[in-house]
Amino acid sequence: MTQSTDNSRSRIFLLLFLSVFVDLIGFGIIAPLLPFIAEQFGASPLGVALLFALYSLMQLVFTPFWGYLSDRVGRRPILLLSYVGSAVAYLFFAIAPTLGLVFAARGLAGVMGSSISVTKAYIADITPLHERAKGMGIIGAAFGCGFMIGPALGGLLAGSAENPNFQRPLFVAAGLSLAAFAFAAVALPESLPKITGRYITEMPPEPLEESESERAKRGQEIRTGKRTDKQTNDRTSKRTGDRRFNVATLIQVLKPIQIRHLISILVLFSMATVGVQSILVLWCERQFQWGPRPLGFMFMFYGIIAAIIQGGLTGKLTQKFRENKLLTTGVAI
Repeated sequence: MTQSTDNSRSRIFLLLFLSVFVDLIGFGIIAPLLPFIAEQFGASPLGVALLFALYSLMQLVFTPFWGYLSDRVGRRPILLLSYVGSAVAYLFFAIAPTLGLVFAARGLAGVMGSSISVTKAYIADITPLHERAKGMGIIGAAFGCGFMIGPALGGLLAGSAENPNFQRPLFVAAGLSLAAFAFAAVALPESLPKITGRYITEMPPEPLEESESERAKRGQEIRTGKRTDKQTNDRTSKRTGDRRFNVATLIQVLKPIQIRHLISILVLFSMATVGVQSILVLWCERQFQWGPRPLGFMFMFYGIIAAIIQGGLTGKLTQKFRENKLLTTGVAI
């Protein structure tokens, strides 16, 4: 691999980090404010919990669609749409005059919150298999840093508990999503090669029988049109099959019982986490009379601990203990 290729990939990684980091600061800003905003419109504790859960529900429903669409039109357009859509959702949230419209704004934010999944696909496109974990670590680092800064910033922007201003942090969150859009729009190239008017979605992650020079030559042929759509798809489909999202692929992925168990654990754990976070904010407000500012710092502390464990401790523990033991211990704790 040439030095110029390494430099180009490092630049793209930096741009992805900045885009995800800035976008997730905006996401984190909202976390300590949701219960207070909902209570202003007379929401019950159940309503607050549902408001927290709505974002994740919309992501669950729409992320496969955005993934499929990014295979067809490219990663870059979907990333840009996600950032702009998030900004619109935050602005809608800031000016929503009723509880119903607050829920609508939260749902829209979940629908447009596809940036993380598409960024993962982008990294998978540009990294060979043996470097993919390192590339995915960029997302984890950006998420941890964004969620450390965002909640504290949201609490500070909201002001005092006696006279909070919830519109200000929402406007800032919208501005941060637009900043992420600017990063991506100005300097982020498309990750999928385009031929004959559409994007290749069956490209193998790392052709094992090819040398670096052969791989570079094949990529150049694709970009210049010397390698036809049929040649490329015939060759890659024999090695990897069609990797586009469809029901048959989903059924095949879910066939191993271990996968179904892991997904069930993840869903149940996520439900518990979201439930605790939503009720914890209300409990701290009523038990300790906490406003947005101390709650923001509490979420920041949570983000710091999560970043330390996920970013550093987990990797070392997996070298000494089996993953299933660590999973059981982590869920129990």
